[in-house]
Amino acid sequence: MTSSHRLQTSTTLAFSLLTLALCSHSVYGGGFGLDGPGSAAMGNSYAGQVTGAHDLSDSYINPAVLTEFSKDAVVSSNMLLDYTIKIDPGATAQTATSKNIDLLGNGSSGTDGGNTAFIPALYTAHALSEKTSVGFGISAPWGIKSTYPDQWIGRYQAINSEIRSLDLTPVVAYQVSTALSIAGGINLQYLEANMSNAIDFGSLTTGDPSFSADGKAEVSGNSWAPGYQAGLLYKPNESTRLGIAYRSKVHHDIKGDTDFTVPTALVAAVTAGGAFVDTDVSFDITTPEQFNLGWQQKLSPQLEWVAEADYTRWSRVKSLVIDSGNPNQPDDTTVFNWQNNWRYTLGLNYFYNNQLTLRSGLGYEETAITEKYFSPRVPIANKYFLSFGSRYQISHRLTLDIAYLHEFFEKGHTNLNIANGSSNLYRGNLTVDNQINLNALAAHLQFAL
Repeated sequence: MTSSHRLQTSTTLAFSLLTLALCSHSVYGGGFGLDGPGSAAMGNSYAGQVTGAHDLSDSYINPAVLTEFSKDAVVSSNMLLDYTIKIDPGATAQTATSKNIDLLGNGSSGTDGGNTAFIPALYTAHALSEKTSVGFGISAPWGIKSTYPDQWIGRYQAINSEIRSLDLTPVVAYQVSTALSIAGGINLQYLEANMSNAIDFGSLTTGDPSFSADGKAEVSGNSWAPGYQAGLLYKPNESTRLGIAYRSKVHHDIKGDTDFTVPTALVAAVTAGGAFVDTDVSFDITTPEQFNLGWQQKLSPQLEWVAEADYTRWSRVKSLVIDSGNPNQPDDTTVFNWQNNWRYTLGLNYFYNNQLTLRSGLGYEETAITEKYFSPRVPIANKYFLSFGSRYQISHRLTLDIAYLHEFFEKGHTNLNIANGSSNLYRGNLTVDNQINLNALAAHLQFAL
């Protein structure tokens, strides 16, 4: 197969997953970031990506690692994640008029906002010369998905919350010397947001909340926006690799619409002033910049460890202001005030023989969400990682990675009240405990062209 045919084959395979990636649902890391863009690294709890400890899927984090792998190859990454968001029974909530809205009398008992998600990704590489390689990736690095029952106690704060992403990432890597490689690339990012919550029209019209008087607001929109990335890989000796990578923020100016659902009996009263009618909206979402540091060290011919520290500038996420195209509809504001966070991961790779590698990993990530603004939309608390995986060389062209990961989340405490600002004034107080449980399985194929 010629080089041009290899590149054409790789590109065709990449674009064949475009629709699938758009249809997949992502889940979140410290904020609304997916924990890892490639499933091979999952066996090490995502340690070793910035030093290229796995395969060319690590190029999402650090494009400089492309110089370490097969010059012409394609990788298919497939992850299945199952997660639950349990709400502690006995929670209470009140509207701005101090009316109790737990109308069903059972608090949040049995409420689960979790989902099952399939997350694919695909990466390709092609050699332009002995020292220069180009790569292309399709991934879904950002996302959230939480869905609660329409009648749950926190329905005025959140019912459905979903962010889906698609990153198209062309990169170029250059081997400056046997010890040093550098790289950079462009990040073309698509972001789609869908959010909904109930509206207490009973309190707004008569001062008496009633579930039968509830309405609903559903906001949706999407955007394309550019960013960039850069990376460096340094090998001071045959046993050591050091990696540094940076990925820029991407600012999305999202255009969309809001659909209101108003009880038939209240339509005239609710819409008399021109508000609560379907309208165009706009809002901003920024996916934050990331900085990654990694160290990979051979301890013996059969054993190595990988360590990584990943920093995300979540302080970019201050608030969500939905600007209505209807002059009679006030802007809707949700305050986040997230904080920057770190993730620390450590992994071991045991090279059993030329065909089989065994992986393990553990890690810790602090939440980006401040306690004052902890929300059921993104109920992410501090968490710990534990994972296991293996790689098997099926043939000289085909390699299979499989992995399992469990994330242990600390309990998250939501305590939103009208004293926190305008974002809760008409949504009311909400006090609940959230507990997330997440299990993930991955299968990862690399084919050398």
